[in-house]
Amino acid sequence: MTKGKNNILIYSVGAILVFFLFFTFKSYLPTRQLEEEHNQISGFPPILTGTTEDGDVAIELKPLEVSKSLIKMEVSANTHSVDLSPFNLKEIITLASNGKEFNPVSAPQLSGHHAAGELIFEGDFNQEEFTIIIKEIPLVNERIFSW
Repeated sequence: MTKGKNNILIYSVGAILVFFLFFTFKSYLPTRQLEEEHNQISGFPPILTGTTEDGDVAIELKPLEVSKSLIKMEVSANTHSVDLSPFNLKEIITLASNGKEFNPVSAPQLSGHHAAGELIFEGDFNQEEFTIIIKEIPLVNERIFSW
C-alpha cells in the first residue's frame, strides 16, 4: 500500500473510533444525569433485592412520587427460573407508614419472567420515612424496602 492509502485508512479508522466513542458516552451521560436528577428530586433512591440466579427473583422498587396522600413506585421483577404469574402484588405487598399498613390500590399483573409497572398507594403517609414489605416471592420470604 502507498503512504497516501495508509494515511486514509488510519484517518478512517480514527474517525470511526471517535464517532463510536462520542455516541457511546453521549447516550450514557444523559441517562446517568437523569437518574441522578430523579434521585435528587424524589429524595428516594431505587432499592434492589434478590438476583436472577436459579430460583430467585430480582425485585427493584423506585419511588416516583411521594406525597402525604399518594405514593407511586416503579416496580420491576426479573428472573430466569421462576414463573411470576402466581404472585398477586395487591395481596403480597404492604406499605407501612405513620403506624398504619396499606395495600396498593393499583399494581401491575406479573407474568412470565420479566415484569414491570407502577404500584400506587393511597392514604395518610409520612413523606420522609416509609417501608414496603413484599412477602412470598422466592427465594426471600420477606423483602423489606425502607426509605
